[in-house]
Amino acid sequence: MLMSRPTLIPRTSFNEEKLEYIKKTGVSKGSKMYKYVVTLIGISRIETISEKVTNLEKFGFSEEKVWSLLGRSPLVSTLSVDKV
Repeated sequence: MLMSRPTLIPRTSFNEEKLEYIKKTGVSKGSKMYKYVVTLIGISRIETISEKVTNLEKFGFSEEKVWSLLGRSPLVSTLSVDKV
């Protein structure tokens, strides 16, 4: 992923909370979706991720379902709160 998008390097940061978010998606490291999940969580701020998860929970999704959705369709996390 870094070969195709080298600009991700300076914008990406991982801490324990982001690593926990990646685990919550349930995507295995061998999955084709793993690199997309890691990239999108890596470039997002923790506050933004929390805000988007909370917004999806307002529509009746449980927290587990939200993380599962983000694991299956990581591009959902690119939508703004207003567009959802």
